[in-house]
Amino acid sequence: MLVVNLDHNQRHAALKPQRPGFRSHKTPQPIAYLQRWHRDILIQLTLDPTALRIEQGRGTKATEVFELLVITTGGVIRIFAFRDDIEAPSIPSGGNCISLKRSSVLKEPRAANARAIWSMRKKIVPPADRLRILLRLGGHPGGLPISDLLTCVLGPSIEPAEAILALACEGLIALSLDHPLVPNTTVRLCQPKPQTDRSV
Repeated sequence: MLVVNLDHNQRHAALKPQRPGFRSHKTPQPIAYLQRWHRDILIQLTLDPTALRIEQGRGTKATEVFELLVITTGGVIRIFAFRDDIEAPSIPSGGNCISLKRSSVLKEPRAANARAIWSMRKKIVPPADRLRILLRLGGHPGGLPISDLLTCVLGPSIEPAEAILALACEGLIALSLDHPLVPNTTVRLCQPKPQTDRSV
């Protein structure tokens, strides 16, 4: 019988689950992440209409700091995310760099809202329902309450609220994450972006 001896680090790596990487319509390539709260950052950025493209940062594989490069409507920013119990990372001089603590990422109701919306990402919205929602919002630049859009969904294959949240996952509409999701939560139309595969 063949016996293979592994050192501690090799055994740990062998037992550690392999994540497929985060994907959304804003990620040209899957983004590797090590911890659940890293995924929360990626979800929140995907749902942020000011973030246009999300890329893996050079320091992402470090266990202490999760780094992302984000192209926004205002320019390019580098995000350095870290746990609250470690010293803040040294941010490179020059450029638009942001330090982000884990506690800020998990702040409620923002974190729960983003997770709830993202859980609808694989829902299929019938084309006719999709068009009715987008056309209705197109006539109201300031947005409309969720409750005003529910009647746009006529197909029996999906719940009206689920259809609205699914469109947010695609970047077609935007909702505020900083307040509880309620019937009068305002929904606004976004400029459609080129899409990649949905998150796994």
